[in-house]
Order: sequence, then C-alpha cells, then structure tokens
Amino acid sequence: MDTQDFLETVKLWTETYREERDPDKDYSPAEEPEEKKWEINMMKIAAIISPADSVRGTPALEKVNEAVKLAKEKDPSKLKKIYENLHSVEGFLKSSL
Repeated sequence: MDTQDFLETVKLWTETYREERDPDKDYSPAEEPEEKKWEINMMKIAAIISPADSVRGTPALEKVNEAVKLAKEKDPSKLKKIYENLHSVEGFLKSSL
C-alpha cells in the first residue's frame, strides 16, 4: 500500500470513530445491536490495516502494529486505544508528508 492510500485508510478510520464517539471519553462495550455491529466492524477494519512501506523504521510502525494487534483481540473496550494509536499514526504521516 502506498503512503497516500495508507493515510486515507487511517484518516477514514479515525474520522469514523470521532463521528460516533468522543475520543476523550471512555465507553463500555455497546449493548444496542447497531452499536455492537459498529464496534465489530471498526475492529474488523482496524485488524486488516497494512502499513505503508514509508512507515517502516519509524515510530508510526509500532503504533500501527499495536492497533492491529488490539483489533484482532475483538474486544470492544480496546477501541479507544486503537483510535489513539491510529490518531498518532495519522499525525505522524501528516507531519512527514
């Protein structure tokens, strides 16, 4: 995946998270079926994010790998941490492009 596509993927994920959740708040796993589905889908997407070659050897790679690892745990309580990691990656990429 090239850097621009990778940035767009990360950006879309973080924007979608912010549309549904306040990043400054902690949330319990959802109880409503639609919210549960949203959480599951967000984790599925995060679990398959593949880092661009341009982040290899940078601090962003560790954050991407941690986000993917957390997403693969399929634990909705980890969504905020996934967001924090991908938001860091987004900031790194924006400042380096």
